[in-house]
Amino acid sequence: MKQLIVVILLAISVADCSYLGTCVSGDCKHGTGTYEYRNGNRYTGEWEHYMLNGSGTFHFNTGKYAGGRYEGTWVNNRMQGKGTFYYPNGDVYRGEFSNNSLNGQGTYRYNSGELKGCRYEGEWRNNRMHGFGIFYYAKGDRYEGRWENNEMNGKGTYMYSDGRRITGTWKNSEFVE
Repeated sequence: MKQLIVVILLAISVADCSYLGTCVSGDCKHGTGTYEYRNGNRYTGEWEHYMLNGSGTFHFNTGKYAGGRYEGTWVNNRMQGKGTFYYPNGDVYRGEFSNNSLNGQGTYRYNSGELKGCRYEGEWRNNRMHGFGIFYYAKGDRYEGRWENNEMNGKGTYMYSDGRRITGTWKNSEFVE
């Protein structure tokens, strides 16, 4: 289960892009507009006091998330509230954000790599599966139960696609009892 470690670091800070660039349309001070940053990133949406506030779409054209985008709610240049993050590798997270991190309820769909075809629906804390959730495996198995720091921890049930079940306590993604 160590493979379940999700590398979802949204330690991006839109504020760090700084307000260097050009408002190419609309009102990027207090209204709706499109702003193109010098580094190639682009935001289209609502503004308040020169900050991303309200609904909008941010396109990442440089760095780790180049080719990705976030569509959703912003508060003071931070992803906050409900939104969808489209990763450059094709993975998609749809759910709640807090302070630029996956926090709250959400669904993550793996569309690439060794977890392609898998999905997790449940609680997130600081970009990690944490709380109650269901992990659906591509081949039909699923785990339903408690998560902590991207690991199955606590009470849960692993259900095989053939109908077998293991119910009990899990620690670091290993069945304990």
